[in-house]
Amino acid sequence: MFGIHHSKWEVVMSSQQDRFKAVGIALVFALALFGCSGSNSALDEETILTAQSFDENCALCHRSGSIADVAEIHGTESSSSVNAKITGVAVNDGTGKVTISFKVFDSENSLIPITGVAKADIRFTIAQLVADGDGVYNWQSYINTTEVKDAGEPGNASDGTATPDGSSKIQATSERANAGSGVFTDLLNGTYTYVMALTINTVTTPLAVTYDNTLTHRVAMQLSGNESNAFYDFVPDGVTDLRTHDIADNASCNECHIKLGLHGGDRIQIELCATCHNPGTYDANSGNVVDLKVMIHKIHAGEELPEVQADGEYAIWGYGNSKHDYSTVVFPQDLRNCTTCHDGADAATLDGDNWKDVPSTDACTACHADPEADDYVGFPNLTAVQIAAAHAIPSKTAAGTFEYTITSVTNTAPGQYPSVTFKVTDPTNADAAYDILTDAPFTASGGASSLNILIGWETADYSNTGSGRTPAQPLSISALSSSNSTDNGDGTFTVTSTVAIPSTAVGSGVVAMEGHPAGDFDGDTTYSDRVPVTGVTEAFAITDSSAVSRREVVDIDNCNKCHNVLSLHGSNRTGEPQLCVICHNADATDIGRRPTGTTAVDGKVEEAIDFKTMIHSIHAGKADEHGFRENGIVVYGYNSSVNDFSHVRLPNGEENLMNCAGCHSGTTYMPPLDDTVLPTTILTNTDLESPDDDTNITPTTAVCSSCHDSVYSKTHMAEEGGLFNFVPFIEEAASSANGEITLCAPGPVASQPGGHSSRNDCCSCHSI
Repeated sequence: MFGIHHSKWEVVMSSQQDRFKAVGIALVFALALFGCSGSNSALDEETILTAQSFDENCALCHRSGSIADVAEIHGTESSSSVNAKITGVAVNDGTGKVTISFKVFDSENSLIPITGVAKADIRFTIAQLVADGDGVYNWQSYINTTEVKDAGEPGNASDGTATPDGSSKIQATSERANAGSGVFTDLLNGTYTYVMALTINTVTTPLAVTYDNTLTHRVAMQLSGNESNAFYDFVPDGVTDLRTHDIADNASCNECHIKLGLHGGDRIQIELCATCHNPGTYDANSGNVVDLKVMIHKIHAGEELPEVQADGEYAIWGYGNSKHDYSTVVFPQDLRNCTTCHDGADAATLDGDNWKDVPSTDACTACHADPEADDYVGFPNLTAVQIAAAHAIPSKTAAGTFEYTITSVTNTAPGQYPSVTFKVTDPTNADAAYDILTDAPFTASGGASSLNILIGWETADYSNTGSGRTPAQPLSISALSSSNSTDNGDGTFTVTSTVAIPSTAVGSGVVAMEGHPAGDFDGDTTYSDRVPVTGVTEAFAITDSSAVSRREVVDIDNCNKCHNVLSLHGSNRTGEPQLCVICHNADATDIGRRPTGTTAVDGKVEEAIDFKTMIHSIHAGKADEHGFRENGIVVYGYNSSVNDFSHVRLPNGEENLMNCAGCHSGTTYMPPLDDTVLPTTILTNTDLESPDDDTNITPTTAVCSSCHDSVYSKTHMAEEGGLFNFVPFIEEAASSANGEITLCAPGPVASQPGGHSSRNDCCSCHSI
């Protein structure tokens, strides 16, 4: 629709997305001045602007079923087709010889046997389950060796001691099926037997292990390229009952790790890991014990370990003296969540409650170096109830006593002032309503109490243009102010916006409730602790006949597999991605949080905080700090806080990054993206009120380059129509033939240097 406005042509668009739908069509108009400050005011009335378009061709090759299907490229399924099963183990008490019977088969079809497996590709471990002096059971390997510390390697054991050069430690190990006196037999039908070289009843060196045929034993197997590790628990006498020792299982580990695969990838099952990583096994170079229950707790505690906090490190030297430093590991949830890994209610982990029912001093002191100093009086003789209470998370418990509900949203047409009615109730008390103006959880001082109503638009893809909160932020109303909230007398409250829905807004908008009541976790009657309550959202119609919600891209349950309770911004925003994207939209950056007059630590003017790019960039970390991106990402937050995510390291590295389905709902990560998805702003330029002069990265390119940020990757994206310096409207005539606008605008550029493709967008590589 065209109309004359102050003698200029003005294009009236139905929504921001309409700017980008007509590929290859340029609309010429003179910019209308509406009195707002910014770069547009510097343009005289004769300035001619051209609406730019883009044409990303990513979906041609990367859509479902195409030659470079994203799901296939990012697939994390194992390519292995080999698996094994141990069918029996017999111990001859007289000779001490152990005979293992097993079969090898196709992992996809157990009916298809695999013959001719090389014995050099097979390893076995064997251990017995023994009780220590405190009645705690541990696996003890029969097969051990001695590791000597190399000269020059630093000794930095977690107990603060140093191990001298040439010192030695005992390590559990395995026996290959081609051991000198072992007897390997291929029965030529996919079944095999192996008689171990080990004589189980005469183990005296380098560690004496007394054979007891009444104890539970385990044989575990590693096969090169196996899909999983076979293991077999048994009691040699054939009479004594088998003792279970199922503390954790791979399913729990793989909630974060996708698929465990260590020591080259073939050691997968923790049942195998436990047969070597037992209390008598140490790393000679560091002096650290590599007992599973100690090592795993310490690895996951990482930067929280007392020795790390004291400027030390926690590292283990592995094969070939490779150093694995876990000092920067951050557990992505509260360390007290023992049940994340240990679940006694799971049939696969019958002993999963041992963390509280059968406490181990070694396991507990892996995190609590000095339990008594940590106020665990009476350690290690605490009861299961006491241990469970010590590991309870007060904020999580308290959060269960609050629930937010938006009951209605009215007056939402363009030009109207929206009114939002809501309530906060207690699900544990028959949904009794809180009085948010008088009750203690909502009236605490010092910022402990917070409750806000956000109003944003449009749900097709948020930009919040016209809200007055820049850049691209929604309206925010404090619901705890008596001047804002009206008590309706029925447990509900109403707030009314003092800012109208813009006359140019279309489609649907959204209301959200966010914030944190205050809690009294220590019982001192002081409400000073923040309670992370799950936020809620509600769509409303602006010009739509009925409200249309924003597309759902990720599933919070997927987030919480690693994070348990995803809560950010000081517990203000909890458990609801649809709340996050209202602020973290395509037009938003952190420019409002960056300090003025000083140079930012990353040298940038601003950083995009668009969810579709920021979350990928955060999780990708930085390559030289265990991550993937060439450059890490820094985001400035509240009070100009510097949040450098370069050090982020995922549990399974690139496997996690490749696992798009690990976070996304269904196939929402597959191209082509919905045509309502906006380009991502990287520079807001002068006019913070309007996205029209923003410098953007086109949508699919923005997503892909948030992980793949190398010049090579960006060049490939530019070849396929991606733009890294896309501005919605540019001057029709560039000031210079080699000016930024000319070089970065869509289409071939005749002045490109030799060796460049005509499709290259120079700013893909040379932009800020």
